[in-house]
Parts: sequence; structure tokens; C-alpha cells
Amino acid sequence: MYRSDKVKDYTVSESGRMARYHYVERGARTFAVMKGSVQVISNGRKFVLTEDDIFNAEAWCPYSMTFLSDDTVVRGISLFGPEPQKDLPDPAAWAYVDKSSVLEVSAKGQGIYEFSVAGIEFLLKVGRWQLDGLKEIWEFRIEKGYRLAFNDRTDKEGLFMVKTGRFRVEIGDDEFVADEGEGDLIRIPANTAYSLTALSDDCVIHDFNVTCHLFRLLEMIEAARDYFPEKLSDEEYIDYLLEANKVHMFESFGKVE
Repeated sequence: MYRSDKVKDYTVSESGRMARYHYVERGARTFAVMKGSVQVISNGRKFVLTEDDIFNAEAWCPYSMTFLSDDTVVRGISLFGPEPQKDLPDPAAWAYVDKSSVLEVSAKGQGIYEFSVAGIEFLLKVGRWQLDGLKEIWEFRIEKGYRLAFNDRTDKEGLFMVKTGRFRVEIGDDEFVADEGEGDLIRIPANTAYSLTALSDDCVIHDFNVTCHLFRLLEMIEAARDYFPEKLSDEEYIDYLLEANKVHMFESFGKVE
């Protein structure tokens, strides 16, 4: 059964090992480098992550992490919350590789899949196949003045992290401004309507809990745009796409006057 993601920030007063070589037997752990740099050893490879890189460790994926600078901060998101882990001896050998060659790494500014429409760019950061088939992790780049709204038809929590820029956040009857200055993390209660409005020119936000099939939806829209664009003006066809991909939360997206 899907449970709420657990979030923890890892910091140390000086550079050193944050996690010895180990794996977990279920779920997945996603690590976002907030500041500094981290050395990772995983499956016989050694590589370095820097600010805004994401590393995803699936169940049974062995890894260790070592902070390389005193000011390093890593945010960990556990799909099933803290799980018992199996410690392993350090590997006897490894190969130094560039992080761009590691499938578990999503580097800053890059996505497994990218798609754009007027006002927003979508970057898939971690695929459903890496997260027990339960969700996806996306980066949204939203132009200033655009508002993304969701209804209350979901029993899952929302979990966002502001990377750059300022957003006006409306959750039910509450409203506040979130920005990257504090590394703001936004939790949305289940069965609650909410919206995000970009207030600056550099608005980038990560959605850590996309439970609908957004990747598949965008692929289908991309195919329609290429081969039968007239269908994208057919409300019945759009409703079919949303229903087929379990997009029940989406309410609207557009420029705020």
C-alpha cells in the first residue's frame, strides 16, 4: 500500500561519510543535492554529484555516500519511509565514471524525457519504473504569471520543492509565498485543492509525488501533436487522455490576468 513519503535533510559539520555501503529491500530512496558535493559508490561505479543533481536508489541497489565539503546538504525522500537496511562490506574495486553515464542519476537541468507547451516545461527526473510503479518525479519550469491548479479528487499527499524563483501557493483557504531562499518544501494534504502561481522569471519546482501517468499522457499528446493535431482541440479526446492516464487532480493551467 502506498504511504506518505518521508523526507530528511542530511548535514554534517565536516566532510565525511553520510551512508556506508548498503541497500534496502523495498521501496526507493531519492536524494537531491541541495548544496555542496557528494561522492557516490554504486554497483561498482564511483561518481560525484553536485548541487541540483538527483540520485535514485531502488530496492536492492547498493550505494554509499560521502560528503566532499563541509557545507553539503542532501535531501532524502523515502518512498515507503525509513526501512531496515542491509549493510555491506565496501566493494573491493570500482570504476570512476561520469555521472552522465549513470542511469540512476538525473543531473541539473536534464530530464529523462522533456516536453513543453506555452507557459511550462516538463522534465521527467525519476521514472515510474524506478519507483515501484507507484509514482514519478518531475521538474516543472513555469513562466511568470502562469497558474497551475489542482482539484481535491485525490487521496494522496502532494510534495513539492521550490528550486528557483517565487511561487504563490494556495492550499484550501490558506495562501503564502514559497521561494528557494529557504529550500521550501510544500506538503499538500490529501483531498485538498491547491494551486501554484509563478511570481518571478525563474520559477522551477520539483514535484516528488506525481501519481498519475504524466509521462504517458505527455507522450500521447506529443504523438497527437505530430500526427493528428486536430484531435487536441476535441474536448472529448482530451477527456479520454486524462481519464486513460488517471489525471484526476488536474484542474487548469493558464496565464493569470
